[in-house]
Amino acid sequence: MKLNRRQLRKLIKETLEKVDWDNPGASWGPNDQVNREREQESHGIGQQGETLIIDYRSPPSGLGTLEKSNIVIQFDGASPTLRDKKSSHFNSELESAEDYEELAQWLKTNHNVTYVRDTEMQFDDPPSSGELYTLDEWIRNLGW
Repeated sequence: MKLNRRQLRKLIKETLEKVDWDNPGASWGPNDQVNREREQESHGIGQQGETLIIDYRSPPSGLGTLEKSNIVIQFDGASPTLRDKKSSHFNSELESAEDYEELAQWLKTNHNVTYVRDTEMQFDDPPSSGELYTLDEWIRNLGW
């Protein structure tokens, strides 16, 4: 889409009118990566632990991938089963609340997971911490 000068000026004016000049940081766009990272750091997000990125669709992920270490997390019933140093296997089929609580403890203990990025869940229940759920918040929001 091409804009002429008049349209561009109008767009800039409208955008500047939306800025809260007493608190300009609150006026960030949702895709402002630098500001999002600063905001996450101010809440202690991203400074410690590992983030599990949930992947519901693409095999062989099973459950998801750890962001920093790039390890695939699988569970019983995932196909195909990966058994190498870039995968980790959780021995349960995740069919009950107890299985998910056990998964959370296993992720904390074995992989130091503290946050979960679940793009599917974000549409229904946005996380309180930007785009990431704490591991416990994610387990609670699963509805088990």
